[in-house]
Amino acid sequence: MLKSDLQAKVRNAFNELENNVQQMYDAQKKAELKNVQKCLEVQIPIIQGIIDQDAKTGRKGLMSRLGRFALLHHSGTDLRAYSSKVNNFFTNFFNELSDQSDVSTLTNSLPSRQLSRLYLKKCLTNFHRDVSDKIDALKKALDNFTPTKFADASPLLNVIKRGVTDLHEELRKQYVSRYSGVQFAGQLVKPKENSDTIPVKAPKQTDDNNELNDEGRKAAKVCVTILPSVYDHLSKLKEDCEHGWKQNKICLISGRNEHNNLGHFLKNCGYEVTIKEDSHDGELKFPSTGYKGEKIYDKLNDTISEANRNLHLATCRPNKKRKDFNVLDILKCVHHLR
Repeated sequence: MLKSDLQAKVRNAFNELENNVQQMYDAQKKAELKNVQKCLEVQIPIIQGIIDQDAKTGRKGLMSRLGRFALLHHSGTDLRAYSSKVNNFFTNFFNELSDQSDVSTLTNSLPSRQLSRLYLKKCLTNFHRDVSDKIDALKKALDNFTPTKFADASPLLNVIKRGVTDLHEELRKQYVSRYSGVQFAGQLVKPKENSDTIPVKAPKQTDDNNELNDEGRKAAKVCVTILPSVYDHLSKLKEDCEHGWKQNKICLISGRNEHNNLGHFLKNCGYEVTIKEDSHDGELKFPSTGYKGEKIYDKLNDTISEANRNLHLATCRPNKKRKDFNVLDILKCVHHLR
């Protein structure tokens, strides 16, 4: 009996001890898990911030932005659409880049402002002399931009400079006439001097004391060069506006997504044409004004009163008219003389 009681008490004591040890172990592990949880709550945002920062900077950030903004276009895409994509890409790219801690102190030295100001805006949509001058200015800005001069500079600065330099080299290949986009304000004639050269025969004018200077002769050559294109385009415009385009407004899409031949013709001539009839962009008469092809025909058919003073026009064979000359009559005569 005594033995059984002792064994029972010892067994109960061991069970109680085991339970107490398990409870203490459980409480200890719960406390440790709570500490781990608190630590994770503090560290997770920090870790996430490090991951986000790593994704935004360095090569990962560069590749991410290249994939987001650099869209490939076929070679047939017109320059206006391409330049808009280039402008948007570099604007967003440099804005993102300037926020990075390793280059934020160098933002005044980055050529982003030069890019935006020099040729990534409207001037890039059409190559002319002003674009050439600004591309040359960009080259000077790139020459002065030397990332190695800056302490702890990001290696991406060298990548950017190489990329922009390559872009500059491609743009530099464009052909631009020295007269394209130039607003000449000088004199085209000079007082006539004695010369051994044989003058070109031309109808006698009221002012025979002047002759073309060098700039005047060059401008005359340009005028004669573009004359056939101007004459052909205006002739087609007048003929079609008298017939098929008579009721067309000046836009690219008429009514219910119908192709507007008049609008596309003017766009191909270099004008900025509004897209739809309810649009208000472009540089020509808005469709909302009611301006149609028949009014263009009337304008081309208007009589130029001062033209009657030119004696040659009345005898010019291609015109077969004696008076009431319009712009195409004059162009036809000049085209005939060339």
